Amino acid sequence: MKPSILLLCTTGLLVALGTTSCKKLLEPTMDQLLVNDSAVRSIKDVDNVLNSAYDGMQSGNVLGGNATCYGELMTDDSEVLDYRLSQFGTAEIFNGTTSIQIGALRDMWRDHYAAINRANIVLYALDSSAQVLADPNYARSAPRQRGEALAIRAICHYNLTRLWCMPYDVNNPGANTAE
Repeated sequence: MKPSILLLCTTGLLVALGTTSCKKLLEPTMDQLLVNDSAVRSIKDVDNVLNSAYDGMQSGNVLGGNATCYGELMTDDSEVLDYRLSQFGTAEIFNGTTSIQIGALRDMWRDHYAAINRANIVLYALDSSAQVLADPNYARSAPRQRGEALAIRAICHYNLTRLWCMPYDVNNPGANTAE
């Protein structure tokens, strides 16, 4: 009897503290926020963001394996034993009945666009950051960095198109719309 009373009192105390402890939500002040213009100030910073884009691409959801495996599951020429498929995930991908509730596909979409966003930050900094444009190493490094960022974007967009684009119907070209 005593442990249940102690548990009830502890729970009541925690609920009372939890509901009365905060009067308002935390709001960040401007000195706590870091905008892209002040985050990327030099060619070295651009290289760091580019390296983070490569780091995002080595994720299992981008080029680390899952995108390749799921792409193979969606083809007509794969043979898969039913007992090797999970009921909620790979079986749906194999049968072509995928939904947004499959966490692996949601994560794959998110990780691709995280790498694309990092590549876009590089391109934006190379085009419009006054500090980056004034860097003495700009002329030597910028073309390589721009090419790498464009390649990262292209690879990620290719993977996303390969996994989620509707197939082209050769027999009915008028029906090939993005709607």
